[in-house]
Amino acid sequence: MGRIAMAIGLAPVLLLAPPWYGVFILLMIAATDVLDGHLARRRGEVTALGAALDPIADKLVAIAALSAYIADGRIEGIHLIPALAILFREALVAGLREAAAGKVALPVSRAAKLKTALQFVAFSILAVPQAASVGLALLWVAGGLTLITGGSYLRLFVQKL
Repeated sequence: MGRIAMAIGLAPVLLLAPPWYGVFILLMIAATDVLDGHLARRRGEVTALGAALDPIADKLVAIAALSAYIADGRIEGIHLIPALAILFREALVAGLREAAAGKVALPVSRAAKLKTALQFVAFSILAVPQAASVGLALLWVAGGLTLITGGSYLRLFVQKL
């Protein structure tokens, strides 16, 4: 829930505050994501609520960061392609999980975890205007992984249904 709260405040910080504030929040979100998952698995405290909220938090971070970067022009032109791919994939996977409603398990894959990590790194680098080209390059890599993992989830959903 803390990551969801941070995600909600992320876009205004990325748009209005000095770049390092956005980097700090993104790093806090990423660190708490890793720590939360690690502790839950280690302690055997994996819950249905946590499993549902975790991907929601990740999606909110992506929506907030991409919306802010598109709004202020850090992501524009051809670079909108990976940004939109990420947004569409997030909507697709959320819809598939909703449609599955407990009938079909759609576990998070290693590739999807890598995609999320790359997104967080790209979003953090994009917060620093001087490093925009590196952030955009990583956004393209994350966008490619987005298409791969989105396709995998769609195939898995169709196969299991």
